[in-house]
This record gives sequence, structure tokens and C-alpha cells, in this order.
Amino acid sequence: MHMRSIAIIGAGFSGSLTAIHLARTTTTTPLKIYLIDRRGTFGPGLAYSPPSDTFRLNVKAHAMGAFPDDPQGFLHWLKEREPQTAPDAFVSRRHYGEYLSHLVEQAAATNQPNQLMRVHDEVTHLTQDPRSNTFTLRLKNGDPITVDRCVVAIGNLMKGPLDPAWSSELFRNPYDSKSYSDAPSLSSVAIIGAGLTAVDVIVEAEARGFRGHYTVISRHGRLPLSHEPHAPQMQQPLPVGWESSGSVAKLLKLVRQRSQHLASSQPVIEAMRPLLQVMWQNLSIAERRRFLRHVRPVWEVHRHRIPAEHALMLQRLREERRLDLIAGHVASTRREKNRLTIQITPRGARSSHLTTETDAIFLCAGTEGDLSRIEEPLMKDLLHQGLITSGPLKLGAGEVDDLAPTASSQALWILGPLQRETKWEITAVRELREEALLIAQQIISSLKKE
Repeated sequence: MHMRSIAIIGAGFSGSLTAIHLARTTTTTPLKIYLIDRRGTFGPGLAYSPPSDTFRLNVKAHAMGAFPDDPQGFLHWLKEREPQTAPDAFVSRRHYGEYLSHLVEQAAATNQPNQLMRVHDEVTHLTQDPRSNTFTLRLKNGDPITVDRCVVAIGNLMKGPLDPAWSSELFRNPYDSKSYSDAPSLSSVAIIGAGLTAVDVIVEAEARGFRGHYTVISRHGRLPLSHEPHAPQMQQPLPVGWESSGSVAKLLKLVRQRSQHLASSQPVIEAMRPLLQVMWQNLSIAERRRFLRHVRPVWEVHRHRIPAEHALMLQRLREERRLDLIAGHVASTRREKNRLTIQITPRGARSSHLTTETDAIFLCAGTEGDLSRIEEPLMKDLLHQGLITSGPLKLGAGEVDDLAPTASSQALWILGPLQRETKWEITAVRELREEALLIAQQIISSLKKE
């Protein structure tokens, strides 16, 4: 029987959900779906393969279902295994990874015309044949695979050392359990970055017995805010057409006015979320740059929040003078015997430096959006061939146009955080589950045209 084939590179949340949607779709011609992952974990990805159970979801369990039409699916799955789970609990990311693995396993085991093939390997090269509109994937350890359609869903690309001269050996990996093995014996820890990953490091270090001092360094010196409980009446409608104003100044004015009225920004941002991608696309490049320069640091701490118990822990550590938060950037790092020395340029200063010594440094500087800085073979190959471009805002990939002008349909899709350049709000489950479904539908539609 003739089959059409699709390759999905990356088997984290986005890639796995796209594969599941394709496997479930009824088509006139059967599909062979290759879900390829170099780590060999199908579903969890890096985000939901934590080093321990202290790494929690930052969204309540009842909202974390993998499918747009079943947002409580995860809660129902979890309650079958742990009946005491509360709908508003911030549960372990490990549980969520197990849920995603279950969904992939279920889709692969189902006896249906479409086949979901899991491939534990790394794609190092991707070549398009413009005549047939097909792609050939070269694998690090296996035979090449030729497919009709391809999805690149490789997840977050994490920033490396901020200076090429710095040795990566100076920094500990926040997602590696071994990074915390000597926590009780350390007297000080430095963390570069102050976002969600930095909070994860602190929570894990405390759980592992660290009782020393934290120095947290970020450009703007802000930690994430806590989730607040909100009564339903606080979710008030926004003005019609707010998302099409095309003005960052008007956006800020709206958020400030509504936040003052409710005494909180969080319900305002939640009300905006369904149209944030439209809002972003209605901003000019100049306005998007203005947003990134002036609004982004404040927006991030209001938008990406942490459980209240974690916020209380951070507050306690600061009151006990065990945590210093420094606004600035790291000018240099070096090792001297068994200690690490960091020079910090405070925010607003040009040449003055603060110097601190520490036992360990965790690099939590966030994701890398400038694709030209990425050293991964596949990414370098895609850029070299022009199959993708690095967007002008350095947030991810630029627009993916039809790569074969003579073909009747699109052949390559970018999915997940790499879409941040064009969609901005595309890193959380709510948006990613909708995008995975949309791309699966687009793939099916494109195949029907041929």
C-alpha cells in the first residue's frame, strides 16, 4: 500500500503532539510518521525530564491537558494514578512527562492505517529535492530517511557561555542531577539569570541540603512574581479591538489602567493571552523592538509566574540575607584554585565592577534566539542552505515561506519556541497544543492538494 511520509525532528511536547494528531487523522492514503529524537525520550523532552520532583509545573494541573478540546485531560489522567491530586495543584514536571510519554505510547501502539515510528537518533543534515518536493534526512547513526513533509520542533535552544572565551566547564547544568550532588558542602552559589530556571535551581539546591549564600545576577534584577488566586469576577473583558492598535504605548496604557482597577496585572494578562499572537503580528518591527527594549523585562516577570510557596521561599532567603539579587551583567569569570571569581558590571554602570567569589555557577540565562550563534549541526545546516533564517529580532526563526516555488503546497514547518520571532507567545502548553494541532491540519491539507 502506498504511504505518505512525514518526519518530525524533536520529540518534546510540540513534536510529539503533532505526531499524535497526525497518527489519529483519518486519511485516504496511510501516513508513516517518523518521530525523531536524539535523547530517545518521546513526549517529555528536556522541559519535562527534570532531575528531581522538586521541579514543578508553573501552571495548575487542571489547565495542562495536551489537547485543545480537553484542557483537563492531564488532571483526569493524574487522578487515576493519584486520586488526591487537587485541580489547582502545581505538580511535578516528571508526572507531566510521564503523561506525555503515555500519549505517545498509546498513539504508536494503536492498530490503525497510520504508523507512528519512534527513531532514537540525531538528524545532522536535511536536504530538499525541489523536483519532488521531498526531504532527505541524514542521521548520525542510522540510514537516511526520505519524507514528503518535515517539521522542525527542536524546542528551546539554551544560551551557552555569554563570552566565547569562557570555558563551559565553569558552569553547571541546571537540568543535570549531578550538578547538585555536592550541594551540602558548598558555601556559595552564583546563578546567571533570574527567571524560572533560576528559581528551579534554588528550590532544588535547598532540597539537596544547600545552606549557603546565593548570588543571582540578571540584567534587570527582577525575579518572577507569584501566582495569585483570582475570583471569577476579576476576569473582566478587554476593549474590543485592543489587539489591533499596533502601538506598544497603547498596550501599556491598557494594562496599567486595568491592573490599577483590579489591583493586579495577572488577570489582565490572562484575559489578553488568547489574542497575544495577533497583537504581536499587528505590531511593526519598530514597535516590536520597542516592546523588547522597554516592556519585555517587566512583562516576563508578570507573565511567567511561580507557585506561591516558591515565592515565599525566595522572600525568606532574602530576609535571611542568604540571597542577593544583582541587576547587571557578568563581565568575566575565572577559576582560581577551588574558587570561581565573577566580575559584574552593575546596571547603568559602564566600567565599574563588583567582584564576587563562589563555589559554583549555574548558567540560567534563558534561550538563544540568535540562530547564527547556535553550534548544533542541524541548525547550522538549515541556515547554510537557507531552509530557515534567523529573524531580525533575534528571537528565533524568520517566516518559513514555501520552499519549493513550483510545488503546490508547503513542505517544511517550524514548530515551538523557534516561532517566537513571528508569534511571541508560543512557549507555553496552551499555545503549543493549539499550534501542534494547526500544523498537523496544515500538513494533511497540503498532502491532499497533490
